[in-house]
Amino acid sequence: MQMRADNTEAVDALFRAHYERIGRVIGRVIHDQPRAEELGVEVFLKWWQNSATEASLNEGWLYRTAVRKALDELRSQTRRNRFERLAGVLRGSPPTPEQIYAATVEQRRTRTVLAALGRRHAELLLLRSQDFSYRKAPNLSR
Repeated sequence: MQMRADNTEAVDALFRAHYERIGRVIGRVIHDQPRAEELGVEVFLKWWQNSATEASLNEGWLYRTAVRKALDELRSQTRRNRFERLAGVLRGSPPTPEQIYAATVEQRRTRTVLAALGRRHAELLLLRSQDFSYRKAPNLSR
């Protein structure tokens, strides 16, 4: 016995019975529930387009297709993330004129303050800004 896709009541019943669980199955794999729900709809659309399966096999077909769809999505996300990381490293965005100006102004202010301080105080302030302690280093030349 085959379930015909043009039998809207049967298709609706199958969708209502399995859509939520198929979405959860996909969601557990890809860890993105909204995307999992979209893929769940795609699984049912694929079933509807290829509905020559025997009625007793529909559930197994749906879940097998859902898992395959989830794995394909996971692979796609992995490739996309890898490409975006690589592209980000290779294509660092150049600073804007505003960022260059702000950095220049900040450097001038810092140099003005450091020039106004005594040499020892300026050195201590610079060392402290690099997370060094004010404590005197122990004598290591024994």
